[in-house]
Amino acid sequence: MKLSLSYEVKPFKINQQWGVSNPSVYSRFGFTEHNGTDVALGNDSLVYAPAKGTIIKSSNHPTGGGIFIGFLLDDLYTFDDGVTCHVLVDYLHLEKVIALVGTSYEVGSVLAKADNTGFSTGPHTHIQYRRGEWNGNVFIQRDRNEANNSFDPTPFYNGYFAKDSELVVNILGKIIETLTKMIASFKK
Repeated sequence: MKLSLSYEVKPFKINQQWGVSNPSVYSRFGFTEHNGTDVALGNDSLVYAPAKGTIIKSSNHPTGGGIFIGFLLDDLYTFDDGVTCHVLVDYLHLEKVIALVGTSYEVGSVLAKADNTGFSTGPHTHIQYRRGEWNGNVFIQRDRNEANNSFDPTPFYNGYFAKDSELVVNILGKIIETLTKMIASFKK
């Protein structure tokens, strides 16, 4: 399956791209390039699930990522380099975690409220994507690079906002229900 992601915040305005080199800032954390995508706070400051997945960790690192969560996408994804693996998404600098560790969430579910905790230059959502294997207890990273073993998620965004997915699902459900009734009436 190919990775397809909905935007986690609305609007989706990138403040800093993945992979920007800044050794003087990032070397204190053990890498030299920006390990995520920084997105301006959304209208409601909420972070929504970009795909179906499960919260596997939630913690606070006051001098680094601040309050953060790890969201493991449920499916295995095949990438252009032939690698098939899991994807772990970390959301950093949060004000409050809303989702519960060990709980599965659908696209568009509220996961957290973004803010400015930890080592941060201002309110935003820091989103870090990593490829790897999940054995049920430990996430084993697949890649090694100067961006803290992460990858750029921007080519995988599908153009839809996760926040709107519930509305789309409800509309599609009503359309299917109506079509089912119409087909049933034609069969009579």
